[in-house]
Amino acid sequence: MKNLFLLVLCPLIVFAKKAPDFTITDYKKQVHKLYEDYLNKDKVVVIKFFFVDCPPCNSLAPYVKTAYTRWGSGANRVEFIELSTQNWDDDSAIKRYADLHGVTYPIAGFDGGAYEATAPYKAGTFGTFYGTPSFAVISPDGEVSYPVQFSATNQVAFDTAVARALRVTNGGGTGGNECTKAFSISTVTQLKPTQIIVQDLVHAGPEYVMLKDSYNCEFILPQNSADYSLYIKNTNVVSNPIAGITTADVLAIQKFLLGITSMNNMQLAVADVTGNGSVTVSDMVEIRKVILGVNRDFTRVSSYAVCHNPKGLNQVVTGQVKVDDLISKKINNEFGTWRYGDVNDITYFKNEISTTRASDIPLKIVETKLTNNKYKYSVILNADIQKIAGFQMFLSTGVNNINNISNFQTNSTLFGFDGFISNLKSEIRALWSDPNASGIDLIKDFELLSFESNTKLTLNLSTTSPSEVYFEDGSEGKFSLSQSAENVDPKRIIANFEKDMLYIFTDQNKETIPTNFELIDLSGNKIFSSKEFVHRIPSTGATIYFLRTTYNNGEVKTQKLFKQN
Repeated sequence: MKNLFLLVLCPLIVFAKKAPDFTITDYKKQVHKLYEDYLNKDKVVVIKFFFVDCPPCNSLAPYVKTAYTRWGSGANRVEFIELSTQNWDDDSAIKRYADLHGVTYPIAGFDGGAYEATAPYKAGTFGTFYGTPSFAVISPDGEVSYPVQFSATNQVAFDTAVARALRVTNGGGTGGNECTKAFSISTVTQLKPTQIIVQDLVHAGPEYVMLKDSYNCEFILPQNSADYSLYIKNTNVVSNPIAGITTADVLAIQKFLLGITSMNNMQLAVADVTGNGSVTVSDMVEIRKVILGVNRDFTRVSSYAVCHNPKGLNQVVTGQVKVDDLISKKINNEFGTWRYGDVNDITYFKNEISTTRASDIPLKIVETKLTNNKYKYSVILNADIQKIAGFQMFLSTGVNNINNISNFQTNSTLFGFDGFISNLKSEIRALWSDPNASGIDLIKDFELLSFESNTKLTLNLSTTSPSEVYFEDGSEGKFSLSQSAENVDPKRIIANFEKDMLYIFTDQNKETIPTNFELIDLSGNKIFSSKEFVHRIPSTGATIYFLRTTYNNGEVKTQKLFKQN
């Protein structure tokens, strides 16, 4: 019974010794000499090893015929030759096989010397022989690539080997025919793609992975390449979920939605963290969830966005383009890939960051022991700041029993809904951005955050995440702690509005006596400065004021007041 040799696919291609010359006679009695007829004429020779009764050889035959047509049917620089590996395949059997499959390229069996011609390959001269069907590609200089993968569904490796061989001349140099469909792409972001892929997406064809950022016929593109597209991938995984993602990114989206600023295409791509094809308020919410630790990473998109023409402004964002458009230079060849959510950092594509303010923004923490044996902590500004558009604060608490957390936008129509606080394990995260994105002025002793604990705490800004202030002009400043555990009486001053009158009361503390009151509106205008406890307030329409009280010991306390018109 005849032995059947089945193909075992192996991704390794071995480049070994030069191909030995052979002379074979096909079943039509035509003589073919490897070097004289083909290699010496700068042709590439593809050898298919087969035998007539090999089932996989027969099933693969139609696809080999298609590949032969694709490479010019022998009329150009590529010739196919089929050689039987068995001594029982005589000319009559070879003819029957050729007629069955419509083989028009040279094919030979035992009668024509094929058994001897295949011997060096079967002996392992060019690497392990993997039986039939298997393929070798021989360059014009005689270099052998074996085994070359070829399957019914994927001929990428095969076409690549043939295209590579075509770039070699008989003299051993590179050259060959000019690549008429050559093109290149440029990645203008600091991050680079992990894969550049060419594919017939219309017919779900195989993926051709480009080995570099230019195409020079390393694999074959058909004469009609209209259905072929190019797209890039970045499959890297982000280890730190909030690496590069801050409240500044929320502000960038906010300004775009309000029509204050525009976005380039790369920013539009990375801002779409919901993956719905547009940038909306929902993207701001998803970014906040990642910063606050509610979600470990974005749940609807992968780690990195990709984009064609990243420098374009407010255009339709796409990650794939037609190959023909790249070849004809109908479109630009620039691409980008960047971390989803990191909207602010890719403005200039080269990891340039926003300008940092010259000095840090100092904070102090006020500790108060309450009557129920709890401790209240207030995080207070220790300097005036102007045009603040947003901030984020990461405060290490060391314990988990934090409660009654509140921040400055509570009950305020000015600050609206746009404040978020998350109490994670041993850490408080607070975020805020101005709903109008125009920036507000805050004065010294303004309370940003307060909370309570059952135990006395030592509080520090987190060392793993940035605590930053973001200003209307796009610059940034970092929070710093200048004081901590400062004990004061929170009930020292009580102030209430009644229509157009402001009434100020004290706790009658004899050791610390208020010596002056200043009332300031949100624009920084001073309404009055006086020692008096009762004042008439002009009807300005303002609803929020700041009362700054100076005491006889030099201490200054500022509190926020709300006035209903």
